[in-house]
Amino acid sequence: MNSKESDNSMVNQNAIIYWQPHIGETYMYGSIINYVTKDHVTFQNDLFSAGSFVHTWLSSSSYQVQRSVVALPLLENGIEYQIKMNASVMPENTVYLQFKFYDRYEDMIDSVTIKNGVGKFIYPNNAYAYSMALINAGLQELVFHHVEISEAIHEKQLLCDNDGLYISDILNNKTNSSLLQVLFTEPVVGTIGIVPDNLLNQIPDVVQITSSKLYGGFYMNNQVENDIIAVLDQIQKIYEVQSINFIGYGPVSSAAALYYATKVTQSTAYVSSDYGDISLSKNVIYTDGYEQFIAAKKNFVNTPKHTYYQVEPLIANLKIVGTLLDKSSRLQSYIDFVGH
Repeated sequence: MNSKESDNSMVNQNAIIYWQPHIGETYMYGSIINYVTKDHVTFQNDLFSAGSFVHTWLSSSSYQVQRSVVALPLLENGIEYQIKMNASVMPENTVYLQFKFYDRYEDMIDSVTIKNGVGKFIYPNNAYAYSMALINAGLQELVFHHVEISEAIHEKQLLCDNDGLYISDILNNKTNSSLLQVLFTEPVVGTIGIVPDNLLNQIPDVVQITSSKLYGGFYMNNQVENDIIAVLDQIQKIYEVQSINFIGYGPVSSAAALYYATKVTQSTAYVSSDYGDISLSKNVIYTDGYEQFIAAKKNFVNTPKHTYYQVEPLIANLKIVGTLLDKSSRLQSYIDFVGH
């Protein structure tokens, strides 16, 4: 299977910033705020002037007037970062993102304003901390999901970059292979899930699929499904793909592997035994893709699959955090399983 050369990592350092109550500072006077889920906050205010902040996050507690939790990741000096805001604004383009950078003496040394929700900046060499703020530019209503902060990536590494869905090019390609391996990353709240290179490099002819959405949107809403199927169709037309292994290694990624194994002929799902085992919460049931996930679970038993990793049952008081932990080390079991 021939393919152009690609870097194995889609995103290096990355973080997902949510708007949560009691973290950062919010403009409260006249504001109507509804925290629907961690990844869905609605804001309305017709009373405050353009140029005022809507909400501010800070990277260091020493820069905060009020007491709250540090909300921004540490950044590396001299590194270029890519910013993407996932939000709906009415009227359009009436919320800006503003970054301010401070030295160790708490003096502002630079600032960057991003007006269309997407932009880049280089973290200054002498920066010690920074803030991120939503700035009112005439907004009436705002539905805020999250902001992605990641090391700048090259578009040539991706076959799809749409609304938080990232699909890599074919990695570790082998010339004579007819087997494509499609790896769904297990979502981890607060970051874009990426499989470490030491594991990814052991899987030939692999396409890595990840998402910045909460729970990855279960990889199942209509737009995501259309994008994934379109990319797979494109690959199958270009290369001599005869079969596909869909791979997951946790509750969400394994469910996605099972789901797409029913959508593509000549395919098999390789999953961990906790596939679909999600503890119910407000964040889960109101997440985009949840209804498709519940409907898909009915077919999991009859889907062609190999359960390569058996998971010990979690005790009751740990179930709520079970899906938040990085489970990528399980992939070594998959690599050993298919290697024999």
